[in-house]
Parts: sequence; structure tokens; C-alpha cells
Amino acid sequence: MRRTLANRGGMVLIGLCWLGCVAKEVNWGARVNALSDAGGDDVLEFMYGSDSLSPDERKQLIGRVGALRNPDKGDLLKVKATHQAEEFIMVVVEVPWAIGSRPPGLFPLIFTAENGEMKLIGFTRAFKEIEDQFDERQTESVLDLAMLWINNYASVQ
Repeated sequence: MRRTLANRGGMVLIGLCWLGCVAKEVNWGARVNALSDAGGDDVLEFMYGSDSLSPDERKQLIGRVGALRNPDKGDLLKVKATHQAEEFIMVVVEVPWAIGSRPPGLFPLIFTAENGEMKLIGFTRAFKEIEDQFDERQTESVLDLAMLWINNYASVQ
């Protein structure tokens, strides 16, 4: 399988090729803002592998992602960049509100496809509740994105 990525002002074209290509456009601005507006169990529809988790693990993910929840519906996340490593895409967003003790600024979100939808797997790495769903090669790809974040963004903030 081969993937291609082209950034077009917030729209990203992902071509998935396996004996032919199927193209899917992802409006990352809409996707990440829908995630930040989701509350409670609605967060799970954006999460990779949430169907296979225990109720306690789901509750933990809801809490972790809930920190990203938009406190003022007037504010929006702004997509600053996208980066790809194999089947994973890191979307770097500018968050105009504080997340816990973290001041407003840039924040990484890592996604991969599940059932035709781009689903969140973590921030700088896969959430511990789902990390065992990825093999060694996939884990290395996610770590490549984490290193990219550290080298290009984390030191700037």
C-alpha cells in the first residue's frame, strides 16, 4: 500500500493505493474542531479502536481528550501543518485556550484511518489504552512523528 499527501489550505488529499487508488479529502480544520467541540461519549466517535476498549479505558480516553475541549464555542483550532509517517498523520494545531496547565499555543494530534474515517490515536504518541493495537513498524512511525514534533515545534514554545 502507498499513500500520498498534498496539503491544500486545510484540505489534505490522501491517496490510498492497493491495486488501484481511492482518494479521500479530509478537511482537517473541520475534523479537529468537531473533536474539540465533542463532549462525553461523543469523543469516542473520533477515537481509534475505542470499540475494543473496556468501559474504564473509554472513560480514561474521554478524560484525556476532554482536556482539548473548547471552553468557548467562538474559538477555533487552527491547522498550522500536517506531517505524515506511513499511515499516520500528525496535525499541528494552534489552540487559542489553555489545556490544563499548558498555555495557548501549538499542539500535536496524531490520526490514522479506521473504517474510512480519520481517527485520533494520540497527541505525541499513541494513547496507552490503544498502543497495543499497533505493531512495531507502526509504533516506529508514530515515534518518528513525535521526534518531528520535539525537533520542530516543542522547542519553539
